[in-house]
Amino acid sequence: MKKKKDGYALVSVLTISLVVTGMVFLFLSFIQFINIYSLQKIKRKKAELAAFSAIERFLPESGIPGKTGTFTIEPFNTRVNHSARGLINRFNVQVTRGEDTTNISAEYLPSPDSLFGKALTLTRPNFRGTLAGKNNIKGRVVLTRKRIFEGNLQNISRGNRNDIYNDLIVEKNLRSDIFPDSLLSPIFEKDSLFKDGKPLYLEQRILYPDSKLRGCLFEFPKLDIKGIPDQDKKAGIFIHSYGDVTISEGSDIHREINILSSSKLVIEKNVRLRNAVFAAVDSIIINGGEFKNCQFFSKTGIRIKDAFFNFPTIICLSNDNSDSSFTQNDIRIYNSIINGGILHLNSVTGLPGNKSTIFIDKESKAHGIIYSENNCELRGAVFGSVYTYNLYFVEDKKEYINWFVNLEINRNKLDPEFLAPAFFNNNKKLKLVKYESY
Repeated sequence: MKKKKDGYALVSVLTISLVVTGMVFLFLSFIQFINIYSLQKIKRKKAELAAFSAIERFLPESGIPGKTGTFTIEPFNTRVNHSARGLINRFNVQVTRGEDTTNISAEYLPSPDSLFGKALTLTRPNFRGTLAGKNNIKGRVVLTRKRIFEGNLQNISRGNRNDIYNDLIVEKNLRSDIFPDSLLSPIFEKDSLFKDGKPLYLEQRILYPDSKLRGCLFEFPKLDIKGIPDQDKKAGIFIHSYGDVTISEGSDIHREINILSSSKLVIEKNVRLRNAVFAAVDSIIINGGEFKNCQFFSKTGIRIKDAFFNFPTIICLSNDNSDSSFTQNDIRIYNSIINGGILHLNSVTGLPGNKSTIFIDKESKAHGIIYSENNCELRGAVFGSVYTYNLYFVEDKKEYINWFVNLEINRNKLDPEFLAPAFFNNNKKLKLVKYESY
């Protein structure tokens, strides 16, 4: 009996020894894994710091997109390329040390300069304006001439000059077109969209999340997007459509996409989009949804309703009115919140037949910068800065030019960390919006 018990004891000791040895091995393996992971993380962080140092050195000479620069940030070698994603500066940095390579993609925007330090700037020469109702403007108002009257409209009380006189500045020579229109041209050009290669032409007209796509550059005759495939998520996808592009109701797309339509773009209800640039030669219609870090460019008109746009958002209409005595291409916003920049550009400023307008209804709010080279009709609240050629108000089909009617503009409520759309000036005080490393 004693030998049998000794046998059991030996088995127990061996089992316990194996368990303890296994636990020690697993613990040491875990420690080693943590050390390796920590070292890799430290290496990547050092490479990222080198990349940002290279960008800081490159900024004073970066100029317009397209330039490159090389810098040695010991012990790393870096190569910086400046490009544009819509109206956002993008810097792609390759960091090398021996056989190790890290790539950084960083997006930057400038702080608003003095042009947008005021609540309202009206650039029309020889200004003449009228106040009606209660105008609540917090911040300075800049005009080309101090010629303000008090008036009233049907169901709108008489205005009061004191609503703006306390913070009124007169500057006779205000520029109406501070945005260089030429910077928008590449956004509407197929060759710029496909500058990194030749696109694959596909006859299919519907994209699903599980669609099998090879590569990142595509052309379609017409396109209905129900989702974007996730393969190779780190690479942006570039699409040109000869016909209309529709993003179907309920689509939820997080992958970076760049879409150019030679026709119209329609975004249906309950859509969620991140990191997207859309350009349409015809109109853009947005019927609802939530958007972040998205940019929209049109040559004909933009209509938005029931939508929420997180920062940074850029909504831009580029209006070519050089060959037309009458033009009305509008940005019209209903029951929506915009955090970012709303831009209305004209090839010619001050034409009497140009009725193109940024219209924001009473149920909407804009937080950021509104810039128009023609008209602004502001019925909703603006937390930020408005820079426009004219104020515009329509009631019972009657038009009122440069009437201040129940305006609510509060420059003081613009977030101190707000960043403007790029390229308004040569401001090199750029701030980081987001970055990715891989």
